[in-house]
Amino acid sequence: MKFTILAIFFCLIPIIPLLGLQTNEEQDYRIYHQQILEVEKLISDEKFEEAFYLLEQVFNFYNFVFVKDYKIAAQLALYLEKKEKAFQYIKTGIAAGWQLKALKKNVFLAKLRKEPDWNTIERAYPDLHKEHLVKIDKSTGENVQKMFKNDQWKALGALLRISDKAQDMAF
Repeated sequence: MKFTILAIFFCLIPIIPLLGLQTNEEQDYRIYHQQILEVEKLISDEKFEEAFYLLEQVFNFYNFVFVKDYKIAAQLALYLEKKEKAFQYIKTGIAAGWQLKALKKNVFLAKLRKEPDWNTIERAYPDLHKEHLVKIDKSTGENVQKMFKNDQWKALGALLRISDKAQDMAF
């Protein structure tokens, strides 16, 4: 009897992630991205309420959410006339790295700038942005910056290099 129960238990272990019953330590971002793709499909099918509900479910489950998904949530919330939720996702998005400059360029969210909560966001921006900066590993960030600069120099060198064929044609 005990052997049968143990056998059933060990057979079920591999399918637990497929059921969405993952612990926070085992968050599978392949599933996250599949769910975000489903949100985007729902939006393209004009099922906005369902898309918004699914986004909120994803946000509640995963520890890390990509800034682009907060942007989508804020716009969906505004479209669905849930201004408080829109402002909530804007603030959370800023804490995750959404730049105020980019936020101000978002044409769809421009109507929120007339709201009193917009002033609150502008005043809170420095503190919210600090939350994002604290999460960044400085040594990794510096290494990425160096790699980016090296890559740009190599790209420029490749762009400006005159090929052997071009040199032969010039003479």
